[in-house]
Amino acid sequence: MQCAREMKALKTHLTWLKEVDSIALQLALKDLDRGFQKFFNEKTGFPKFKSKKTHRHSYQTKYVNGNIEYLENRIKLPKLGTVKTKNKLVPKGRILNATVSQEPSGKYYVSLCCTDVDISKKAQTEAAVGIDLGIKEFAIMSNGMKITNSKYLKHSMTAM
Repeated sequence: MQCAREMKALKTHLTWLKEVDSIALQLALKDLDRGFQKFFNEKTGFPKFKSKKTHRHSYQTKYVNGNIEYLENRIKLPKLGTVKTKNKLVPKGRILNATVSQEPSGKYYVSLCCTDVDISKKAQTEAAVGIDLGIKEFAIMSNGMKITNSKYLKHSMTAM
Protein backbone atom coordinates (compact mmCIF):
# COMPACT_ATOMS: atom_id res chain seq x y z
CA MET A 1 0.00 0.00 0.00
CA GLN A 2 1.51 3.30 -1.11
CA CYS A 3 -0.05 5.34 1.73
CA ALA A 4 1.73 3.21 4.35
CA ARG A 5 5.10 3.95 2.71
CA GLU A 6 4.32 7.67 2.55
CA MET A 7 3.37 7.65 6.24
CA LYS A 8 7.05 7.18 7.11
CA ALA A 9 8.00 10.31 5.14
CA LEU A 10 5.13 12.27 6.68
CA LYS A 11 6.38 11.47 10.20
CA THR A 12 9.56 13.46 9.52
CA HIS A 13 7.57 16.58 8.53
CA LEU A 14 4.60 16.32 10.90
CA THR A 15 5.80 15.88 14.48
CA TRP A 16 2.33 15.14 15.85
CA LEU A 17 2.30 11.85 13.92
CA LYS A 18 5.14 10.62 16.16
CA GLU A 19 2.85 10.88 19.20
CA VAL A 20 0.56 8.16 17.81
CA ASP A 21 1.24 4.43 17.76
CA SER A 22 2.46 3.47 14.27
CA ILE A 23 0.39 0.27 14.24
CA ALA A 24 -2.77 2.27 15.00
CA LEU A 25 -1.97 4.55 12.04
CA GLN A 26 -1.47 1.54 9.76
CA LEU A 27 -4.76 -0.01 10.89
CA ALA A 28 -6.56 3.29 10.27
CA LEU A 29 -5.13 3.36 6.74
CA LYS A 30 -6.25 -0.25 6.25
CA ASP A 31 -9.79 0.63 7.39
CA LEU A 32 -9.84 3.60 5.01
CA ASP A 33 -8.63 1.41 2.15
CA ARG A 34 -11.23 -1.25 2.94
CA GLY A 35 -13.97 1.39 2.86
CA PHE A 36 -12.91 2.68 -0.54
CA GLN A 37 -12.47 -0.86 -1.93
CA LYS A 38 -16.03 -1.69 -0.88
CA PHE A 39 -17.24 1.53 -2.48
CA PHE A 40 -15.57 0.97 -5.85
CA ASN A 41 -15.83 -2.83 -6.09
CA GLU A 42 -19.07 -3.71 -4.30
CA LYS A 43 -21.01 -0.47 -4.92
CA THR A 44 -22.26 -0.43 -1.32
CA GLY A 45 -22.51 3.33 -1.11
CA PHE A 46 -20.24 6.09 0.08
CA PRO A 47 -17.86 5.37 2.99
CA LYS A 48 -19.06 6.61 6.37
CA PHE A 49 -16.54 9.03 7.86
CA LYS A 50 -16.38 9.90 11.53
CA SER A 51 -18.58 12.81 12.52
CA LYS A 52 -18.20 15.60 15.04
CA LYS A 53 -21.64 14.64 16.35
CA THR A 54 -20.65 11.12 17.41
CA HIS A 55 -18.87 11.00 20.74
CA ARG A 56 -17.56 7.44 20.50
CA HIS A 57 -13.85 7.49 19.83
CA SER A 58 -11.67 4.42 19.59
CA TYR A 59 -8.44 3.11 18.21
CA GLN A 60 -7.03 -0.33 17.74
CA THR A 61 -3.48 -1.66 17.98
CA LYS A 62 -1.99 -5.10 17.35
CA TYR A 63 0.23 -7.19 19.59
CA VAL A 64 3.80 -7.01 18.26
CA ASN A 65 6.94 -7.98 20.24
CA GLY A 66 5.26 -7.73 23.65
CA ASN A 67 3.89 -4.19 23.23
CA ILE A 68 0.58 -5.14 24.93
CA GLU A 69 0.76 -6.81 28.34
CA TYR A 70 -1.56 -7.40 31.27
CA LEU A 71 0.24 -6.72 34.57
CA GLU A 72 -1.83 -7.49 37.72
CA ASN A 73 -4.07 -4.36 37.80
CA ARG A 74 -2.49 -2.52 34.85
CA ILE A 75 -2.37 -2.88 31.08
CA LYS A 76 0.74 -1.87 29.14
CA LEU A 77 -0.17 -0.20 25.83
CA PRO A 78 2.13 1.25 23.16
CA LYS A 79 2.74 5.04 23.43
CA LEU A 80 0.46 5.19 26.51
CA GLY A 81 2.59 3.17 28.90
CA THR A 82 0.87 1.37 31.76
CA VAL A 83 -2.79 2.18 32.35
CA LYS A 84 -4.53 1.36 35.65
CA THR A 85 -7.53 -0.96 35.42
CA LYS A 86 -10.40 -1.80 37.75
CA ASN A 87 -11.19 -5.19 36.25
CA LYS A 88 -9.86 -8.20 38.13
CA LEU A 89 -10.36 -10.63 35.20
CA VAL A 90 -7.03 -11.85 33.90
CA PRO A 91 -7.02 -12.44 30.13
CA LYS A 92 -6.28 -16.05 29.27
CA GLY A 93 -4.50 -17.14 26.13
CA ARG A 94 -2.41 -15.13 23.70
CA ILE A 95 -3.30 -11.45 23.18
CA LEU A 96 -3.96 -10.56 19.51
CA ASN A 97 -4.96 -6.89 19.73
CA ALA A 98 -6.35 -4.20 21.99
CA THR A 99 -9.08 -1.66 21.33
CA VAL A 100 -9.18 1.48 23.47
CA SER A 101 -12.53 3.27 23.33
CA GLN A 102 -13.97 6.38 24.97
CA GLU A 103 -17.65 6.41 25.82
CA PRO A 104 -19.75 9.59 25.58
CA SER A 105 -19.60 9.82 29.39
CA GLY A 106 -15.81 10.28 29.17
CA LYS A 107 -14.90 6.84 30.55
CA TYR A 108 -12.25 4.78 28.78
CA TYR A 109 -12.39 1.04 28.18
CA VAL A 110 -9.78 -1.40 26.90
CA SER A 111 -10.91 -4.54 25.15
CA LEU A 112 -8.34 -7.30 24.70
CA CYS A 113 -8.86 -9.89 21.96
CA CYS A 114 -7.26 -13.21 22.92
CA THR A 115 -6.82 -16.55 21.19
CA ASP A 116 -5.85 -20.06 22.28
CA VAL A 117 -8.24 -19.93 25.23
CA ASP A 118 -9.27 -23.27 26.74
CA ILE A 119 -13.04 -23.37 27.16
CA SER A 120 -14.36 -26.16 29.35
CA LYS A 121 -17.46 -27.95 28.13
CA LYS A 122 -20.48 -27.96 30.39
CA ALA A 123 -22.37 -31.14 31.19
CA GLN A 124 -25.44 -31.58 29.01
CA THR A 125 -28.82 -31.92 30.66
CA GLU A 126 -32.27 -32.57 29.30
CA ALA A 127 -33.82 -29.86 31.50
CA ALA A 128 -35.53 -26.91 29.82
CA VAL A 129 -36.24 -23.56 31.48
CA GLY A 130 -38.52 -20.79 30.27
CA ILE A 131 -37.40 -17.19 30.90
CA ASP A 132 -39.72 -14.20 31.15
CA LEU A 133 -37.97 -10.81 30.97
CA GLY A 134 -39.67 -7.92 32.70
CA ILE A 135 -39.14 -4.49 34.18
CA LYS A 136 -39.89 -4.96 37.88
CA GLU A 137 -37.98 -8.26 38.01
CA PHE A 138 -35.21 -8.59 35.42
CA ALA A 139 -36.01 -12.24 34.73
CA ILE A 140 -38.37 -14.88 36.13
CA MET A 141 -37.59 -18.51 35.38
CA SER A 142 -40.21 -21.21 34.93
CA ASN A 143 -38.68 -23.08 37.87
CA GLY A 144 -39.57 -20.12 40.19
CA MET A 145 -36.15 -18.47 40.39
CA LYS A 146 -36.23 -14.65 40.16
CA ILE A 147 -33.42 -12.31 39.17
CA THR A 148 -33.87 -8.77 40.48
CA ASN A 149 -33.45 -5.73 38.27
CA SER A 150 -30.20 -4.02 39.33
CA LYS A 151 -31.02 -0.82 37.40
CA TYR A 152 -27.40 -0.28 36.36
CA LEU A 153 -28.25 2.69 34.15
CA LYS A 154 -29.97 4.54 36.99
CA HIS A 155 -26.99 3.94 39.31
CA SER A 156 -24.43 4.96 36.68
CA MET A 157 -26.22 8.28 36.05
CA THR A 158 -26.20 9.15 39.78
CA ALA A 159 -22.47 8.42 40.05
CA MET A 160 -21.65 11.18 37.55
